[in-house]
Amino acid sequence: RIDIAVGTIYTYFINKDDLILEAINKIVGTILTEAQIRIKYITNPLEKIVTFLSANLEVLYKRKDWGKLLAFEMYVVPQNLLMSPDHSIFATYVHKLEELIKEAIAKGYIKEQNTRLMALHCLGSIDFLNRSWVVYDYKIDFKKDKEQV
Repeated sequence: RIDIAVGTIYTYFINKDDLILEAINKIVGTILTEAQIRIKYITNPLEKIVTFLSANLEVLYKRKDWGKLLAFEMYVVPQNLLMSPDHSIFATYVHKLEELIKEAIAKGYIKEQNTRLMALHCLGSIDFLNRSWVVYDYKIDFKKDKEQV
């Protein structure tokens, strides 16, 4: 809780969706930056995907408040804004994950398939783990469970 009048918030944000989208952009931007740093020198496409997704979970694990915001508020924002490259870093995150999957397919590590669907499936798994962690206090041992995740 912060001591700021609602009117002050709306000086900077159009509405609640705009405020939540800005918070999501900050979180996802941090995750994306961390993931890109970690995969920069990795050559194996599968290892890149695992490292990319692990970075996501590790950032959320360090910032449980961010995990809670994503778990409870991300679905409030209209999907057309969330998936718009003009408005959302989340769309950039999904695109980067799709690129990694396409690279793995091109190099023969994964069979040909719908890369968007696979990226969204991966994100659904991350979302499930995040929700399990923030809602049910599910324990995640990243060093031990990294490959399974």
